[in-house]
Amino acid sequence: MAKVHGKSHPEIYEVHKLFDVISGKIQEASSDKPDLNDEFAKLREITDNYQVPEDVCESYEAVYNMLAELDSAYQI
Repeated sequence: MAKVHGKSHPEIYEVHKLFDVISGKIQEASSDKPDLNDEFAKLREITDNYQVPEDVCESYEAVYNMLAELDSAYQI
């Protein structure tokens, strides 16, 4: 996605980095709930609350939707 959309949407690089951090924290936490509040706050900020840009592919849209669902599930 970054190769295709990176020039028009450089935020995708930061989204990818934050996703990697979230994944790492989840793996390290095992059965405990990791503290992901900062990462999700940053994701909401840089994605404008997971608003899918109009000029992106379905994969890009799927990633944003998945992140929004993950964020929502984490907040419960």
